[in-house]
Amino acid sequence: MPSALRACTITPAMPLPAVRMVHTPGSGRFTITIRSARKFERSVTPAPLTGGLFKPFLAEMGRDRSVYAPDAPGCGESDRPEAAPSVHDYAQAYGDLIDTLRLRQVDVLGYQSGSLSAIELAVARPEQVRRVVLVGVPAFDARDREGYASRPWPARPREDGSHLIEEWQRIRRARGPGASLARLTADLGSGLRAGDEATWGPAAAAHYTAGERLPLLRQPVLVLRPHDEFWDMTARTEPLLRDARRIDMPECDGSLFDTRSGDLARDVSAFLDR
Repeated sequence: MPSALRACTITPAMPLPAVRMVHTPGSGRFTITIRSARKFERSVTPAPLTGGLFKPFLAEMGRDRSVYAPDAPGCGESDRPEAAPSVHDYAQAYGDLIDTLRLRQVDVLGYQSGSLSAIELAVARPEQVRRVVLVGVPAFDARDREGYASRPWPARPREDGSHLIEEWQRIRRARGPGASLARLTADLGSGLRAGDEATWGPAAAAHYTAGERLPLLRQPVLVLRPHDEFWDMTARTEPLLRDARRIDMPECDGSLFDTRSGDLARDVSAFLDR
């Protein structure tokens, strides 16, 4: 039977933001799942998701290991940083969480913009992070950055509420036809709750030089490539990695953690258990 899902808030001993997470208590093996601090659209779709996005996946993975899904700083129920974080700052916050939990070695899974934090965490802690799973990687190039700069997201609030329609439509495109109304509503709500900080994650991802950082990874890496808004960007990552395997998932869209959690858990577990 899968372990029960639990939610808790971790407050580091140092003066750092408190981080809220969902987790499944299991065996002595540990996996940290890092969700998108904001979710983008090809050139990105924002939606500051929370660790709750991973619940079906956590239930599957938690059968034989402890799995943690923290909310990024400024998202969900985690504390708000004093200034807009970079990908390095997000990764440092996750590293502080690992230290606070006193985990000696972990596997890390990052989804969309969270995959960039996973890359940075693994580069910074090569002995502590054992294996890395990257799902839908927003590896921006110069052209993508120009596109983001010309039309950053999410849209700023407007008095007539038209930004809400724009955001809803972007989330629907990002999630794909398999997304339930409940999932779309939750994503929209997460973005609204983040307020002005909703733009922080996409901006951090757009300015992250993934092409320079990926070759620094020393760990074995599994790249999962669903047919989401980062389909093309994700394809750029494999040639830059030393020890990587890529699984293309053209039949999956941005709802894969809801609709294909069992298949994901099977592929991820097979990779982590080697």
